Amino acid sequence: MGMAYDGCLFVDGLDKDGIRALAERAALLGFSGVVLCTQRPRSVRKLTRIAGALRETLGLDISVRLEIYRPSPVEAKRLLRKLRRLVELVSIVPSDRQAMSFACRDRRVDIVSLDPFAYVPVYRGDWQSIVSQGKLVELRAYPLITAPDPVSVAKVLEKYVRWVERAPKRALSNFLLSSGATSPEHLVSPITLRALALSLGLNSAGFDA
Repeated sequence: MGMAYDGCLFVDGLDKDGIRALAERAALLGFSGVVLCTQRPRSVRKLTRIAGALRETLGLDISVRLEIYRPSPVEAKRLLRKLRRLVELVSIVPSDRQAMSFACRDRRVDIVSLDPFAYVPVYRGDWQSIVSQGKLVELRAYPLITAPDPVSVAKVLEKYVRWVERAPKRALSNFLLSSGATSPEHLVSPITLRALALSLGLNSAGFDA
């Protein structure tokens, strides 16, 4: 296995020590790099400082990601104008077709994160934009890990399989599988992510460079 990266450690609600514990656990599991993700625009500058300090002390490749959660295109444009230059990555979680279309087409958006609890189809034109712009389409392990029962797990997997099966073959390499962990207990190893990716009909799903 090559260099393994977890594309989403969700840090909202964690203090500096909590973020460190999450990053340290990821390193112990074998990740070479992690992405610290926040949905709080006001936290971006502080998180960037924390990431810089951890990068030096832990020896991990650490990036910062702003996630824009279920926005209208107007709200997404406002945040992108204000904060795009402050972070390495920007993701959008679309909750309707309007937001999905915007996320797939706007070049300032790096990752389209798919929410199994707000299923939105990805159309042919969306995939063309994703592939041509080199965007990533993210699926997360977190909804599977925290599902309360097997039926809930099956429902999440059904959504994931539907997205993958409806994607053109040329777009399969644009999928990113991340943990979405909010605590060390929710982290999974690179091997587990790889196994999940293969079960969905993907290869390394972007977490193994």
